[in-house]
Amino acid sequence: MSISKTHSYSNPIEGKYLEDVLLQEILGKVYWGGKSRCWVRLFIISFLFFLWMPLGCRPKDPMLGEGFEDRFDRKALGEKYYDTIGRYRIVDGRLNIEKAYNHPLWLRVRLPHDVVVELEVMSRTSDGDIKVELFGDGRSHAWSRGSYKATGYVFCMGAWKNSKSFIARKDEHGKKGRDIVSRSDVEARVRVDRTYHWKIVRKEKEIIWYVDGELFLSFVDPAPLYGPKNDHFGFNNWQSDVYFDNLKIRPLK
Repeated sequence: MSISKTHSYSNPIEGKYLEDVLLQEILGKVYWGGKSRCWVRLFIISFLFFLWMPLGCRPKDPMLGEGFEDRFDRKALGEKYYDTIGRYRIVDGRLNIEKAYNHPLWLRVRLPHDVVVELEVMSRTSDGDIKVELFGDGRSHAWSRGSYKATGYVFCMGAWKNSKSFIARKDEHGKKGRDIVSRSDVEARVRVDRTYHWKIVRKEKEIIWYVDGELFLSFVDPAPLYGPKNDHFGFNNWQSDVYFDNLKIRPLK
């Protein structure tokens, strides 16, 4: 198993992105009671914001180019990924995540408008809930275990206790037909320990999702998400034990 020689890797959670995780924990502990504390609260938040700004800056991510492949045949994730919670890991040559609570693992590569994404996925829990995000901003994540409004398109197989699968434009709780398309038949549910091959294609305004070579779901967006805040791919998860492998991304030609 190998990975593109044009990219180098190191462990990001030991480096410059740890401050995002720490900031999240600090903000979650700020005391919000009483009007008499409003100036204290304002000072704390302002101080943390200006502290985070220079730390959070990063060089512009490179464009996809001819393509990207990752077989996860190494020990550490590396600099090509931004882990927003510090729990993503490589286990036996596959990417593993559990209890990420909508904290994506972003690939630090910018995508073209029309693209093909292929990968293998598997869940070890009956909840299913295998999830990725496409055309997100490459940085956003939930600030708690609460709801998360994505910045891109969310693809989820076996959502809500393995009851349905969907493609959602930002809001997975949005209006059916406008923001989300879904299915809840038997084939939309994840089978434990079964490896599925996903292929996601975006061409102009249409997104087509294939599972094991068969059409699974499609979504037409009159105003396709794309631009500086909509050009990244990310793995995501709520709390199921999920594995990913053999990621391939290429421009659609």
